[in-house]
Order: sequence, then structure tokens, then C-alpha cells
Amino acid sequence: MSHFLALETATDICDVAVFCDKHPIAHRSLDQAKSHAERLVPMIQECLVEAAIEPERLQAIAVSSGPGSYTGLRIGASTAKGLAYATGARIIAVPTLEALAFPLLQSTNGPVIGVLPSRRGEVYLAVFEADGDSIRRIVDECALETDTFSKRLREAKITTGLICGPGVTRLVESGVNLDGFTVSEISLSAKNVGFAALGRLEKQLFEDTSAFKPYYLRDFVARKATRSIFDRLPF
Repeated sequence: MSHFLALETATDICDVAVFCDKHPIAHRSLDQAKSHAERLVPMIQECLVEAAIEPERLQAIAVSSGPGSYTGLRIGASTAKGLAYATGARIIAVPTLEALAFPLLQSTNGPVIGVLPSRRGEVYLAVFEADGDSIRRIVDECALETDTFSKRLREAKITTGLICGPGVTRLVESGVNLDGFTVSEISLSAKNVGFAALGRLEKQLFEDTSAFKPYYLRDFVARKATRSIFDRLPF
């Protein structure tokens, strides 16, 4: 009997699931910005208690590895690494956009386009297609201005398919024409991370725990504070 933990922290969603023999048996989810640092570990503890599993019995920790929120990805990766060191579990990195698209790829033969918002006003994009029992990337993860989204798909000769993810809202608000595409309401979740990790678990495709880090895609750029810290002093 195999047990592993799955974590999704790449966006405002903080999501945890415990899997036993390919099935999720405990799940917690919170869609709240800036909650990950405070809530992720308690949610993991709650799931393990519900599943009646001691942390030392975990064989692996599957974590959404990016792209996405810099802070969310760092929290997910550091938590996964801490648990791995403490329990001896191995880390499985699952690309965030692949985890998002994975359930749809099980039910369609056409391309699935995953889209996440970027803090710079861009979107993160990747396109996948089912290829037998495996997944093929038609378009690798990239960051695009919304006005170049349609051009990128045309270059890849993609004119139809399923499109999903929280980045779809940004495309619509920017006036991107999505005619020919079906929008799916599927959202990011630790369950999808876990299901996408199953093949890697069976093949023992683990990360080097000490070297593992998220795939940010974009370099972090700190934003200048709108107010000086001295403006907040009470004198």
C-alpha cells in the first residue's frame, strides 16, 4: 500500500491531498491570497490525521513546481523539502500547467491549453495533447503578453481545443478572441497534482531533494513600495 502527499500552492489556491493506492483519501482547500505560509502546514496535518497516516509512512511528496506565484511556489517547495528531509519521502515535481490540464487530457483527444496569470500582466501558457498513455507538450511553458496569445497559437497551428485556468479571465478582459475554443471551468487542485504525479511515482522519477527548486519561468523582480516604512511611524 503506497501513500503520498500532493501540494498545490502556485496561485492563491492553497490545496493539500493525501493519496493511498492512487486515490485521494483526504483533502483540504483554501482559496485565499497570502494564506499559504500560515495555512499550508496545518492543512497537511489535518489531512494526515484524517487519513490516519503517520508522516513517516509517506513515500513521496508531489508538489506543483511552477510557473506561478513566486511566493506560493517557494512556500510549497520549501515545505515539501522540509517534509522530505524529516520523513525520508521523495519529491515529485509536477509542472503546474500540466497538473491543471491533466484531467482534461484523460477525456479529450484534442489539445488542452493551460493558462495562468502572471503578476506582470502577462499570462503563462502551455499546450498539451494526450499521446497514448503519455502527455506530449505542443507548446512549452512560456510567458506572453495577452495581445500575442493568439499569434502564438497560430504559430503552433492550434485553432481549436480546450482552454482552462485562472489566466482565461485575463485573456477575456484583454479582448482576446477565443472563438473556436471551449473554456473549461476546471481549477488547480492538489488532487490533480497527485493524479499527474502517479506516472512519475511508478517510474520513480524523483527530484534531488537538496537541489530541487520551483520553475519560476520569470526572474523575480521586487516591486517598489508605494509608501516608505517611515511614513507608517506614529510620530
